[in-house]
Amino acid sequence: MNSKLKMLLIFTGGLLFGAFTTFIITGKINQNLFANFYTIGVFEQLNTAQKLRENKQKELSENIENRLPGYVLAIHQNEILQDSDDSKEVLWHIKSFYERNSIPVPAEISEILNNLPPEPPNSCRFNNAVK
Repeated sequence: MNSKLKMLLIFTGGLLFGAFTTFIITGKINQNLFANFYTIGVFEQLNTAQKLRENKQKELSENIENRLPGYVLAIHQNEILQDSDDSKEVLWHIKSFYERNSIPVPAEISEILNNLPPEPPNSCRFNNAVK
């Protein structure tokens, strides 16, 4: 009986240690992902500020517009991105960008944007357009 209790305690201790270690490792990975995401955002803002400072708005606008199809395709082809609460909102905004600026939607993403479900009446874009 004493040996079974000892095995149970060892097993429970190992299980708790493993869970704690996994929690620490996972937390560190998430911390690193957040740090990378944040610094990439800062670099992007610095690039934007530099282009505006150099009066290269047209070049900046074209660079961003050229990346839009890649963003749409990335969201459309990646289940993790599709599961994001904001993915549909982003796609609606991209579609709206093309419509508002009378820019033809690139062929590789036109079907994706045309097959989006209707926007809910409480979407940010809808509310901003009403005001």
